[in-house]
Amino acid sequence: MQLAAQLKQQLAGQPQLLQQSLQILANLTVNRLVSTVPPELQASFRPSVQPYLQSFLTFASPVKLAQLKLPILIVQGTADLQVSVADAQFT
Repeated sequence: MQLAAQLKQQLAGQPQLLQQSLQILANLTVNRLVSTVPPELQASFRPSVQPYLQSFLTFASPVKLAQLKLPILIVQGTADLQVSVADAQFT
């Protein structure tokens, strides 16, 4: 599941935070860092995490992984609250 889709699912009951999260993601996707992050979103989007998110947004996708010509091991447990087993079962 893409990060934006996960945020939509997790923040469905909080439309204000969802909108702010999607705006931050839009900036990060075009390589713009966001200096002012609301306190409620610091855990996910604090400035120290943003460079990692930028690299993640440009690489970690099922489409990119499928293009690799080498074995890939994906390990997924059932106790993860943010990433479901279905997320690991892409083709």
